[in-house]
Amino acid sequence: MAEGIEIPRWRLLSIAFRDFLIDEVWGPLTEMSNFFRALTAPIIQVSNMEMWEEKMVETICKLEKVVPLAFFDSM
Repeated sequence: MAEGIEIPRWRLLSIAFRDFLIDEVWGPLTEMSNFFRALTAPIIQVSNMEMWEEKMVETICKLEKVVPLAFFDSM
């Protein structure tokens, strides 16, 4: 890989799993990945976080349709 160009491996995972997962699973997981990437960015814009707040509600609803509800219990 060229010096100075770094593509984190975890970003490539979402691309790699696209062929193995159905769209109903792959799409929300990719949206969550993008959310956490935006959340951990060095500079966070309030307008982006407001957009993500709305979008994550929809994303979690999509995941609840295909993943057992017990998956979301933390305890």
